[in-house]
Amino acid sequence: MYRVRLVSTALLLCAGAAFGVAVPASALPLLPHHPKITHESTHLGDWRLDIARDPFSGEVVCRLGARNHKAIYRASAVGFRFKHKWNTTDAVYRLDGGDPRAFRDDLPDLVGRGVPLDRGNMDNASGGIVWIPYERLVVANAIAIEPRHDRRAVTFHFRGLASLHEIALARGCTPESRFVEQ
Repeated sequence: MYRVRLVSTALLLCAGAAFGVAVPASALPLLPHHPKITHESTHLGDWRLDIARDPFSGEVVCRLGARNHKAIYRASAVGFRFKHKWNTTDAVYRLDGGDPRAFRDDLPDLVGRGVPLDRGNMDNASGGIVWIPYERLVVANAIAIEPRHDRRAVTFHFRGLASLHEIALARGCTPESRFVEQ
């Protein structure tokens, strides 16, 4: 494949020179250059960490989320996914069966962290995701979230989240902007 492209390029240059025509650089076929992006994946409990590295640029991209794709980590917060069309701005949650806390009470903190809260349209900005600050979850084993008043609570577990977060930081997933969504 490379030999054919090199011969084609040489013929194009020779033909151009023979007829006195300049060949623009954009007309020359480029040899493929694919950086060898390395990928690593680590599973622990209910969570999964994926890290991709570009050895040439040194760029690192990390994804930390539940193995069932129902929760994602981003900007020092965890987003729990419900149906996209559901407006979850009135969601309420309980950590380990404790006192109920409104999702709205965390909004100032989440905005300060840069959590992507505007996922939907003007009528439903939440896009069906309930975001909880990471520090609240590290001390808990489970969270029960009632996404809307007309829906029952759904329970999520954190087995492996804190350990994978530490592994991510140790493997270069800092600053927080290196974490992307799944």
